[in-house]
Amino acid sequence: MIIIFISYIFFGGTHMEETMDLAILEAFFHISPTGMKDPVLSIPAIDLLNKSQMDAIVRLGMELYKGKGLDVGASFIGKSFFNLCASLQIVLATNNRFLDLSLENLTFEIESHGDHAHTGFKINQLRWKEVPEVERQAWLTEEFKAYFKNTINPVIELTALSANVKPDLIWNQFGGSLAYGVDYIIEHEKRQDVIDRYREVYDLIANQLPPETFNRKKNPFNHKPKYVDNPYNPGTTLMIRSACCLLYRCEGHDYCHTCPRMRPEEREEQRLKILETVK
Repeated sequence: MIIIFISYIFFGGTHMEETMDLAILEAFFHISPTGMKDPVLSIPAIDLLNKSQMDAIVRLGMELYKGKGLDVGASFIGKSFFNLCASLQIVLATNNRFLDLSLENLTFEIESHGDHAHTGFKINQLRWKEVPEVERQAWLTEEFKAYFKNTINPVIELTALSANVKPDLIWNQFGGSLAYGVDYIIEHEKRQDVIDRYREVYDLIANQLPPETFNRKKNPFNHKPKYVDNPYNPGTTLMIRSACCLLYRCEGHDYCHTCPRMRPEEREEQRLKILETVK
């Protein structure tokens, strides 16, 4: 468990405290105050707004995943920006705090494991804003609007520009990922207050924030999940992704079983093959 010990101070409405457990962020998203053990790339996250730097990062992402085009690199890098949004949601649910995950307070990292790679962020200083009980929804709405405007939107748009693709390639994956988080929390979390706050933030992001928050015509997080049978664990289901992650455009890979691009007959054929391997 990652527990950070620092002195308690206040500055500019932001707080730093003696303890906060962020183990779940490291386990799922490679986001932590300690960073990666052996990154192949480690740069101030604010440098992601530098076009030449982003060009190089998108190309590196393509190469690490043995992709057939820069679109693979954009998909790979773009997912890390969803992870920031999900991390905010988790900390709000578990600690009722709005964590400072601004680009100025992050170091962007990539770690390679040969057959796969991870993006992640080192949190330079563990700090946050306490969520007020009075006008809570209005406060959270303004915080998220500012976060997307100042942090998420610019890096997604520049990532897409560097790969010569539309931002839709990245944004359209976020709806399914956010919805999956709700299913996961409901299944694994025992504390009802945490579940309630998680669902509250989900509703705010997916249903309350207007499309212009994301510079989009439609809120990309507003997504109705669909499910298919899970061949890896018969009797359960898997959520269909809201958009393709482009894994099929990587050397040695096919479509994910939950890829929305697959036709029903293709998914059934793949399901039968998977069942043979798990017997």
